[in-house]
Amino acid sequence: MATFLDEIVALPELGLTLLVPAHGSPRTVDAAAMATGDSWAARAVEWAHGSDLDDPTPFLSPGHLLLTTGRQFDGYDAADYRSYVDRLVAAGVVALGFGTEVVRAGTPPELVAACTASGLPLVEIPYRTPFIAVARAIADREAAAARERVEWALAAQDALTRAVGRGGLSAAVAAAAEALAAEIWVFDADAGVLEHAGRTPRELAGGAGRRDAAQDGGRDAKRSAAEVAAEVLARGRRARIREPLGGGTLLVQTLGASGRHPGAVAVARGEPLDAPAESVVSTLAALAELALEHADDLRAGHRSILQQLFELLREGRVDAVRRAAEVLRIELPSEPLTVVAVPLTSLTPAFRDRLERRSSPAGARFAVARGTHLILLVDAEAAVTERRMLDEALAPAGASAPGGWDELDALVAQALRALDRAEPGRSTGFDELTGDGLLGLLGAGSAPGTATARELARARLAPLRRTAEGREQLHAADVWLRHNGHWDPAARELGLHRHSLRLRIETLGAALGLALDTFPARAELWALLAASGASSATVPPRIRPVTSRRGPR
Repeated sequence: MATFLDEIVALPELGLTLLVPAHGSPRTVDAAAMATGDSWAARAVEWAHGSDLDDPTPFLSPGHLLLTTGRQFDGYDAADYRSYVDRLVAAGVVALGFGTEVVRAGTPPELVAACTASGLPLVEIPYRTPFIAVARAIADREAAAARERVEWALAAQDALTRAVGRGGLSAAVAAAAEALAAEIWVFDADAGVLEHAGRTPRELAGGAGRRDAAQDGGRDAKRSAAEVAAEVLARGRRARIREPLGGGTLLVQTLGASGRHPGAVAVARGEPLDAPAESVVSTLAALAELALEHADDLRAGHRSILQQLFELLREGRVDAVRRAAEVLRIELPSEPLTVVAVPLTSLTPAFRDRLERRSSPAGARFAVARGTHLILLVDAEAAVTERRMLDEALAPAGASAPGGWDELDALVAQALRALDRAEPGRSTGFDELTGDGLLGLLGAGSAPGTATARELARARLAPLRRTAEGREQLHAADVWLRHNGHWDPAARELGLHRHSLRLRIETLGAALGLALDTFPARAELWALLAASGASSATVPPRIRPVTSRRGPR
């Protein structure tokens, strides 16, 4: 914590008088004047150094307060005073203190003028105040500030440990963000955000008047934190790195031992992190590491529970499973859902952990081992991302068509059937098997009564069967095909006008991508209805053999 020149001048025991403020306007400011609010630009003082050399700059550092009795000024003219002050300014001296009554009474007017011209603060030190008293005052304030920071760090660490006991890792992250006045993320091993709290550096610097800029800064900080965390985690080694972020600092620290990182902690702050602040980050990292490793252990222990929950899902008890899954911090996907099947033998332990770890409130997924496969239940929209990740890992997989919870068994069967047709190292969707239509599948070797034909037909008609309009169209098509595609008798049986029936059939053909004015398309539609069980006449009528009436010769 810095000690400022105004704080030193304000100490009554020193009796200092400010002759030239930082902005260069010559006036006298004593402690009483500062107490009434007559303030000026504060200068941070790192140390006080005494020297009567004509050029003391080789022995000075930026931030020093130079104390002098003025012995070197004997014979100086105005130009010499200006050169002397300019050398101090160039060396980074924050202020000059002149001790009176040692060599001469009062402060030389030429020195006041030179300091005024250069903007270097000038302090007059009375004879009763030794230079060592000024240096000791600075050292005492630095020591007090250091003790205050240590006490702050201990209080912040205590707040973190109490917060984690009260509200888990989320509460600890919020407490750390408040204590550090920073934005904090906890990432999992895949650089996915598990916890987040706090404000961005821009918001800290800009205030409420820069709300839009602060929001943009938050997005930039999050993107930078996630990118850096992903890069560091990919190295597989323990690391703590710092990068500039706007006008502040981004610190990313991995969790766990080298080679097995459960995640990382990132802190974005509008000012550098000093040692006490970094000790708070270390405490948060330790708590996050324990929480994530505990979560990994729990996830391995929950595998058998998830298998039981999956059986309940198959029985249709979705609401009960959803409530139980919330206790395990797992969110079930919403309808329509897609089932993805992956052979367990193709997964490394680390990649299986990664797939199972994605089942969390942050992503609606449910992963369960069933037999020799890992079954993933995901939102239909998320299935594309899931398959892309599996393809990047060269893991074979099969994905079902989108469906509802009441079709779960059929969706699992579709995923397994697609997996059977998947090429090594890539995923295959069940809808890809329908490219040649049901008749094409039968021609490829599947008998009409096989599970493959039935599943394909049901998957093809599933979107229509979910709506009342679609079910009416399928029923109309069934009656129409029973009448060999004749409009009038089919319309009379349905109680429709022939044009209304034609509109329903055309709409159905468009939905299925079938040109139903052709025989192959009508045959495909009949096969779909028959294989799915939606046709009322799956067995063609028998033709009675013709017997000859000709008598014996």
